[in-house]
Amino acid sequence: MATAKKTKSKPQDFYALFFACVEKRGWFALTLPEIARATKTPLPELLQRFPDKADILTAFGQSIDVQLAQNVNESAEPLKDKLFDMVMRRFDALAPYRKGIVRLMDDMQAHPVSAAMLMLETLCGFHRSMILMMEMAGISTAHPRAMLAAMGLKIVYLSVLRTWKQDESADLSATMAILDRGLDRLIKLLRFG
Repeated sequence: MATAKKTKSKPQDFYALFFACVEKRGWFALTLPEIARATKTPLPELLQRFPDKADILTAFGQSIDVQLAQNVNESAEPLKDKLFDMVMRRFDALAPYRKGIVRLMDDMQAHPVSAAMLMLETLCGFHRSMILMMEMAGISTAHPRAMLAAMGLKIVYLSVLRTWKQDESADLSATMAILDRGLDRLIKLLRFG
């Protein structure tokens, strides 16, 4: 008797299906059983990997980190240029999931208390991502101002994210302008580079 082969989908396929669900159903209405059906993942397997929807967002952030780490800029470019490149590459990696991410952001804006709770659940992953981008740009986490820099980079990133949400231009010119100004202020404030 022949047995059916189990096909393992790529992580990108899983996240594309997941964010399509978020776009269609919204964050609050979406359930783990629905995610399992949409991503063709057996529910027990999904629950082992992601006991909560927030865990999917954390894992997604880690997958973006891995993509960035595959092409680290080790040139002698100024720190600002390295950070600029890294953040924009992060947004390039988010682009295929944009509609779902925008729906998630809209849902969070409509429910600030729930947004704060979700932020708390995913904060560690977000912090790790910012630290990793700094390290890949050449800022040592042993630097006396590293934690302040991480906090500043989070503020810059969230500001840029809000602009990216509205930026429909092909070249993301508004997004890049906000990022450029934000990094200027951050580097001057912390006297890096």
